[in-house]
Amino acid sequence: MIDDKNITHLDAYLDNKLSEEEKNLLLQELKENAALNELLGFLKISRESIELGGLKNQIQSVQKEYLKSRVTKVVKIKPSTWWIGVAASISLFILIGNFWIQKLPSQLIEDNYISYEISTMRSSEIPLSELENDFKNKAWTSILSAVPQNSENQSEVFLAGIAAYELGDFESAIDYLKRVIQINQGLSERYFNDEAEYYLGLSLLKSEKYNDALVLFQKINLDENHSYYRVFTSSDLLKLKVLKWLKN
Repeated sequence: MIDDKNITHLDAYLDNKLSEEEKNLLLQELKENAALNELLGFLKISRESIELGGLKNQIQSVQKEYLKSRVTKVVKIKPSTWWIGVAASISLFILIGNFWIQKLPSQLIEDNYISYEISTMRSSEIPLSELENDFKNKAWTSILSAVPQNSENQSEVFLAGIAAYELGDFESAIDYLKRVIQINQGLSERYFNDEAEYYLGLSLLKSEKYNDALVLFQKINLDENHSYYRVFTSSDLLKLKVLKWLKN
């Protein structure tokens, strides 16, 4: 069962204060205990916020107060209830690192953004030479003007989605990219489906729809054949979870 001792124990592990035997036992337990492993991830993120926000003393004070309050209140609770307390505590730690939180969404995109190159476009039945030209010239407005709202061509709609993204119109980008995925449903040749899912995830992140972005990137990371498999790492997904909690 996870209790307050785990936080202290994991803190000692992160500070490299455990003996070799204690460290090995903990590593073995982390392999078998998903909840404990996730808690370690949260503590790592809270420490990152401390370092970037320059708030180490404040965070340590909050941690001590939290542990103190839990020691003085002897209450038996279910693991699910305990997690609410841990999540609230860690969220408080992260909130104090305000600078880190404000930068986190843009940092996630910057670290994982892959620019789409026109040369990687898959073949299509309908020639798109004019749109390709506009794309290479970054004529985003022209692309949006040229693509009909009811287009059934994945290539056209995908380029319109990228154009909207580049113009900062993320809601329109979401609509276009979702349409690509919708058109592809039931088709054997799903043109631009992987690309649409990846840029849809970025658009959702830009729109602060963190839960939807998290669900989509988790789906991508379950498909080893996906073109953007694990572009977002487990650490990135953990940070998305934090953003989701704070947003809610």
